[in-house]
Amino acid sequence: MKITQDSRMQPSWGIVLIGAFAAGAIGCHGPAPNQTQATPKTIAAQPDPPATATVEQEWAPEVVESHRRMLKELASIRAKVDAENPYFGSGVLETVHTELANLSDSATFYDRWFAQYRVGVFSLDQGLHAQSVEALEKAHAALLQSDHKQRENFLHQTKFMLGLAHLRWGETRNCVAMHTAESCILPIGPGGVHGDKSGSEAALALLREVSEADPADTRSAWLINVACMTLGTYPAAVPPSVRVDPGTWTSDQAFTRFFDVAPDLGI
Repeated sequence: MKITQDSRMQPSWGIVLIGAFAAGAIGCHGPAPNQTQATPKTIAAQPDPPATATVEQEWAPEVVESHRRMLKELASIRAKVDAENPYFGSGVLETVHTELANLSDSATFYDRWFAQYRVGVFSLDQGLHAQSVEALEKAHAALLQSDHKQRENFLHQTKFMLGLAHLRWGETRNCVAMHTAESCILPIGPGGVHGDKSGSEAALALLREVSEADPADTRSAWLINVACMTLGTYPAAVPPSVRVDPGTWTSDQAFTRFFDVAPDLGI
């Protein structure tokens, strides 16, 4: 099924790759079979250059060349991130916007829905919550009018992402714009309850539909609990089938509750 090409329908390979990269960076890998490791060249420790001196004047040639290679590689990574990274670069979102705008009159329903869906997903990655909600609502409305054979599957995923977008937008309007010492600390206490409840209320309605259609969907089950916390209705308003037991947050050992001290420090 074509939608499974999207990252929201697959395991988070990005985390796997980051872990692999990190392992490589700290030397947690050995030589390939039948391959010997090269002995690294030892370079004597170099003093930090004086503020008035250039690197070339004070550092050994090997260090200068290594530094230049590092700067070149970092510049290359920065260019790739802007073009390819969906979270820190704008290139991916620009690409999906272009694909949506350039759809021909003969484009299939699936192509139109999926292009709109991708705009919503990648807008959310960029923190553009209003744009994400707008795009995903269009994708959702199109599905409601469709008789596509995969309609229910597409509808399930679109509802979830739309619910997530509403929840994220609500977090921005409350936990960022109206931050308190109890914001975003689980379990969310009275001080962390949202003043502007519209985001969480919209999210909760969609996430309940997703959970009812697929009781095995643990993503929606968890977010229903979080949404109810932000509305001040947890645990009573959470359906028993998906409710996180309030006892989960307690301990038989004496331990203080964390609070965010930043507001009191004027930060």
